[in-house]
Amino acid sequence: MHSLHLFSQEPYFQWMFGVKEPHFYGVVEVATAKALLFMPRLPEEFAVWMGRLHSTEDVKKMYSVHEVHYVDDVSNTVHSSQFRGSMVSCPRVR
Repeated sequence: MHSLHLFSQEPYFQWMFGVKEPHFYGVVEVATAKALLFMPRLPEEFAVWMGRLHSTEDVKKMYSVHEVHYVDDVSNTVHSSQFRGSMVSCPRVR
């Protein structure tokens, strides 16, 4: 028998960023309250099932954050910036 696993966003992550989609990560620079989201880079083929894929600019506007980058750019983005006193929020998988 197959089991269906429905996605449910971690409540604290959803409260902080408002994100409902899976595989997002967030960073808040505490000193400046600057919020960054990291979204998954989806293959173009996903548009067949999901419709138009959101760009980083779309997500930035949807969730009113300062910056949006792709998850595969987390290391470069965080290391190239001066994040002091940052809080990283990673939603858990249920």
